Amino acid sequence: MRFKPIHEFLLYVEQCHAAFASLYRRIAEQQQSDRNILLLQFMQQKERLAVEEIDKYIETADPQLLSTWLKSTFDENIPNECAQMELKPNISIEEVIALAMKLENRLINLMAQLAAQSTTSEIHEALDGLVMHEQQQQKQFIHNVNRLVDI
Repeated sequence: MRFKPIHEFLLYVEQCHAAFASLYRRIAEQQQSDRNILLLQFMQQKERLAVEEIDKYIETADPQLLSTWLKSTFDENIPNECAQMELKPNISIEEVIALAMKLENRLINLMAQLAAQSTTSEIHEALDGLVMHEQQQQKQFIHNVNRLVDI
């Protein structure tokens, strides 16, 4: 994959969250349990909100920062993998949660890797801030899922 400006990477992060939402919708369509469907709807909403948050970040970020080129590349194509993922019917809720954590962790690790490889403190701080935000959202998700599972 080629080098990209931060703006394009943020759009890629948006695409990942949109792909997660689409994947959870596809899984929900195959579910029979109302509780599982409710959880998957919650997960879809979480991903749509993440897309909106990235949009707001792009709108308010310093244009000079957004146009700064990353000094490293990445070969991940998470949205494509989500679109092509074969789903087994009635996947268990535990498997759905494990899949969600795996996908989120891949995205977080990619952002952390790019932050660590950044050559300016501004890029490092911006990407590191996104990593911390994603991690906080993931913790909140786990907390909410545990509450739902306990019901």
